Formats: sequence, structure tokens, C-alpha cells
Amino acid sequence: MMIDMGSEIFLQVPDNLKKVVLHSGKVVDHDEEYFTVDFGFDMEDGQEKAVPVQPEQEVLIFCEVRGEFMKHSARITEILQSEPAPVIRYESTSQLVSAENRQCYRASTVISDMFIKFGPEERCPLLDVSASGFAVMSEKSYNVGETVDVVIEFDGKQYTGSGSIQSIDYRQPGQVRYGLLGMGSKAGDNLVKGLAHITMNIQRQQLRRLAGAV
Repeated sequence: MMIDMGSEIFLQVPDNLKKVVLHSGKVVDHDEEYFTVDFGFDMEDGQEKAVPVQPEQEVLIFCEVRGEFMKHSARITEILQSEPAPVIRYESTSQLVSAENRQCYRASTVISDMFIKFGPEERCPLLDVSASGFAVMSEKSYNVGETVDVVIEFDGKQYTGSGSIQSIDYRQPGQVRYGLLGMGSKAGDNLVKGLAHITMNIQRQQLRRLAGAV
């Protein structure tokens, strides 16, 4: 599934949940890896249009694809124009997933007592996992759209990569539940492959438990 030329996109920069702002732009060029977006396509009064973007910034992109509202995480690679409205180039860092509901089945990992390395934290509880993302409990403070390095060990193998924060749920003091999209931004990253492997195995374990309980 691909974002077409001329599509309208909505960009969200990392921010706290108290103020979610989407900046509207139009895709004016793209290839398999990079998208060029013009944020001045809807200007009517000639005034400068401010969009708080900068190179290497991690952002979220929302768009409509075949009648469904989708999203993916992205990294701005270049600011091609700043005034009167920005024109940027970005690369996608995750697959497109539904912005309206969970596209992939998530398998709960709570009873499996799994922990992962999440940013600077060595042992964060892994709450659930799917082929495209996961949820984790953390003591640290992050914003929607931020990217966090991740290491998951499962079945004798280590899976590394990063996650783009999609949702934040503040629990009791010192505990925050983060929902993330899995990403592989460095050479050798295998987190996305690992998420699919872990999800499949957790589902098998749960089915075996259900079969044994019948």
C-alpha cells in the first residue's frame, strides 16, 4: 500500500498529548524510499506558513489510502524550502498501519513475564506484541512521535531496532504505558522480523493453553 502523488498528508511533530497539532501538506514527488511534501498548497492569503520541522526530526505522518485513514512514522531528511511555506523530503521508517484501529492482532505478553531494554532502561515490562508494534511500561517520559531504541531477547535470540511512540497512557506515578510501531533504522536491525516471530510464538503458546483447558 503506497501514498499516491498528490495525496494530502497530515504531519505531527513530537509533542505531549495536551496539544496535538496536524500540519496539512501535499505529496508532490516520491519514489520507493522518499516523499517530497509541500505545505503551501492550500495558502490563500500569501502569508508565511510555519511548520516546526528540521532535518533528522522524527515525525508521524497521517493520510488517507484507499478510503482508510492510515499512519506511519518518518524521518525528515531535508528541508528543500522554508518560505513562504516549507517543502520537505522525508523517508518512511515504518509500514503504513491503520490510524483508526489496531490493524494487527496483539498478543498479550503479561503472563509470559517478558522484559525488554527500552532506551536507557534495562528491564521494562513488555505488555503486548504484534507483527507491527508492541506496548511497554516505562518510568521515563517521552512524547508521541519520539523514537526509542529497543532490544528484545526471545527464544535465545536478540532483536534490535527502535520504536516510534504512537500512544501514551499515564498509569500510577512512575508508570507510563507506551504503544509503539516497530522500526529498523540501522543496518543490521531485525526488530520488525523479531516482532512477527514473537507474536506467532506467543499465539501458539496461548492456543496450546486453551486447548489444554478444554
